[in-house]
Amino acid sequence: HSTDEYLSKHEYWQQRYRQPSKDLSFDWFVESPEILDFILHSMKHSSQGMHTHQLSGKKQSVSCLDLGCGTSSVWRSILANSPVPVRLVLLDFVQEALHYQKQHVNTAAAAVPESCCHLVCADVTNLPFADGSFHLAMDKGTMDALLKDRSRAHTQAIAMMSEVDRTLTPGGRFLQISDEDPDARLVFLDSLSRTRCHVSDSQAFPGPVYVPALDSQCCPVSMNTSVDSSSSDSTSTVPASGSLFSTWSFQVIASRWHREYFLYWKDKL
Repeated sequence: HSTDEYLSKHEYWQQRYRQPSKDLSFDWFVESPEILDFILHSMKHSSQGMHTHQLSGKKQSVSCLDLGCGTSSVWRSILANSPVPVRLVLLDFVQEALHYQKQHVNTAAAAVPESCCHLVCADVTNLPFADGSFHLAMDKGTMDALLKDRSRAHTQAIAMMSEVDRTLTPGGRFLQISDEDPDARLVFLDSLSRTRCHVSDSQAFPGPVYVPALDSQCCPVSMNTSVDSSSSDSTSTVPASGSLFSTWSFQVIASRWHREYFLYWKDKL
């Protein structure tokens, strides 16, 4: 995982997104047509229990977190095709990526008027959200980039997995897309799921961060706020007494790049 270590560095991505271009939009590994159906299915699956809690006459939105959104356009396909209201949070640790996304947020077409989108600048290893904030968390290449770091790869991967676990609702789903073969990735993901990471309170991100609670009224598609994205190494890991996730599953995705990629997912118990 140490090859191409520059992919794990904030400076590289900042420079990449500052490059003048007519269209910086780029989707790593796979594009939205190749994964959209599975994402929509996962949204429905992970939010099955929410309808028993919704107020009469109001549609409750499915809350989704894009971990390391970069300049991907997948979120636009989700908004345009979701049959239910969706609250999307696009998160990246590079402001320039979010500046690019902001150009499209205000003009994005949503299939359901109640849908909305928020942009947040933060680190995936220390998410500025309350416990149980999301029904679905998506990672398309972000953990792969973290694993390029020679000195902090495993620590950062553990921290990311712990934060995903913390911010998912019970029954929520973590969906990850990677180019790593299942023989290696499934064992690795299982080991991460069984390890907890503790981040000291002093390393919490400064506020305020505005991301509406799941039961609040959804706003139109818009940009709201950002937070400081300075990362921290002040983490400790301990073996978990038991995994909070169910068994990992995967399927092969044949992309237009003429190679195979892999979609992994796991549901929070």
